[in-house]
Amino acid sequence: MKLNNYHRKYLSLFGMIMCVFEIIACFAYASTHFSIGLSLLYIVIVMAAGVLLFRLFYKEYKILNAGIKGERESYKVLKNLPKEYKVYKNVPLEFKKQHTELDQLIISQYGIVIVETKSYSGKLSGHEDDQQWTYFKHLPKGKTQTTKIKNPLMQLEREIYILTRILKKEHMEIPIIGYVYLIKGECEVETNQLFTNNDKLLSAIQSHKNKVLNKNQMKKIKEVLEL
Repeated sequence: MKLNNYHRKYLSLFGMIMCVFEIIACFAYASTHFSIGLSLLYIVIVMAAGVLLFRLFYKEYKILNAGIKGERESYKVLKNLPKEYKVYKNVPLEFKKQHTELDQLIISQYGIVIVETKSYSGKLSGHEDDQQWTYFKHLPKGKTQTTKIKNPLMQLEREIYILTRILKKEHMEIPIIGYVYLIKGECEVETNQLFTNNDKLLSAIQSHKNKVLNKNQMKKIKEVLEL
């Protein structure tokens, strides 16, 4: 079973706790069995490894926690859609050993919409077709940290592909629309698939007026995806 972000978050927290216990245990052993030799060297190595692992777990925990908070904010925004739009969060998908999880999935008589949420506090720069974008994060004292991140539009494209294949297997040819919702951050990428404004995202979702699904089709989609 593929772990979702919530499971990974708590595994990271558990890893941090275990590292702290390991460091405390090593320190306690060293203080009561102090000697100069290989045993002390081993203790120092184990403690250093514990500190390194703690930092790695903590970094992953912060990233996952920020992502989960962003998904919650995005879900609250999407719940402002009219009642005819059914919003689902954290929807797992699997097709021929390809796994993914949709942050938000919206089903209505106007079709299917996937919203991929990203939580960045800085600025994104790049081009729509680039494999990677540049992320500029503002640090204290006027400093800026530059990082390369995966193009979220590519991730969105993969999610649309997997969901399309799942539905096609059930003989359902349904157009799927996808958007990236960037919370807090700014974006210089020119694309009509990414939004940083709540109202513009909601307007884009509701701009599709053609009724392409009936009640039976919507029911079948929910059954296939176990919603």
